[in-house]
Amino acid sequence: MTPEVSTAEQVFKRWEQITSSILDQCLNLTLKRCLTVPYEKLVLQPERTMRHVLRFLDVPWDSSVLHHQQYINKTTVLSRWEPSTAQVSYPIHLAALNSWAGPNSVLPQAFIRNAHKNSSLLWLLGYAKLNIPPSYGQPEPAIVHRTQKLFGDPQFRRVMQ
Repeated sequence: MTPEVSTAEQVFKRWEQITSSILDQCLNLTLKRCLTVPYEKLVLQPERTMRHVLRFLDVPWDSSVLHHQQYINKTTVLSRWEPSTAQVSYPIHLAALNSWAGPNSVLPQAFIRNAHKNSSLLWLLGYAKLNIPPSYGQPEPAIVHRTQKLFGDPQFRRVMQ
């Protein structure tokens, strides 16, 4: 049974447990059978990252992987009860990348600082070396343009609040 998680600290500890377990399993499989893909790389450099993933899987390149939102409710059905459903209905964008650490974050700043400083997993993954809010790198120009365009949509702005 999954333990109840209700505070930021509990959610973070649960995330650490799950992520550590996944990384351990990946290491046991060998690098030829498991590929870790940082979320930030997928958001900032989606084409480059997806080309790498498909090459790893020995699957031919298909640009449709960059347009997941076109397949929602056609080939994939999302739960309307899942809070992130509204977010994944949009194309890849930069809006949520730093929102967890920004001035409008729902997370307490003390929690963010403590997790950043004390989490061995964040150190292992390289996140603890980054500033708060972090700079993950340069996005592809198309992602910057798409994000700016999405912010012109009032419904998108509501979802991202």
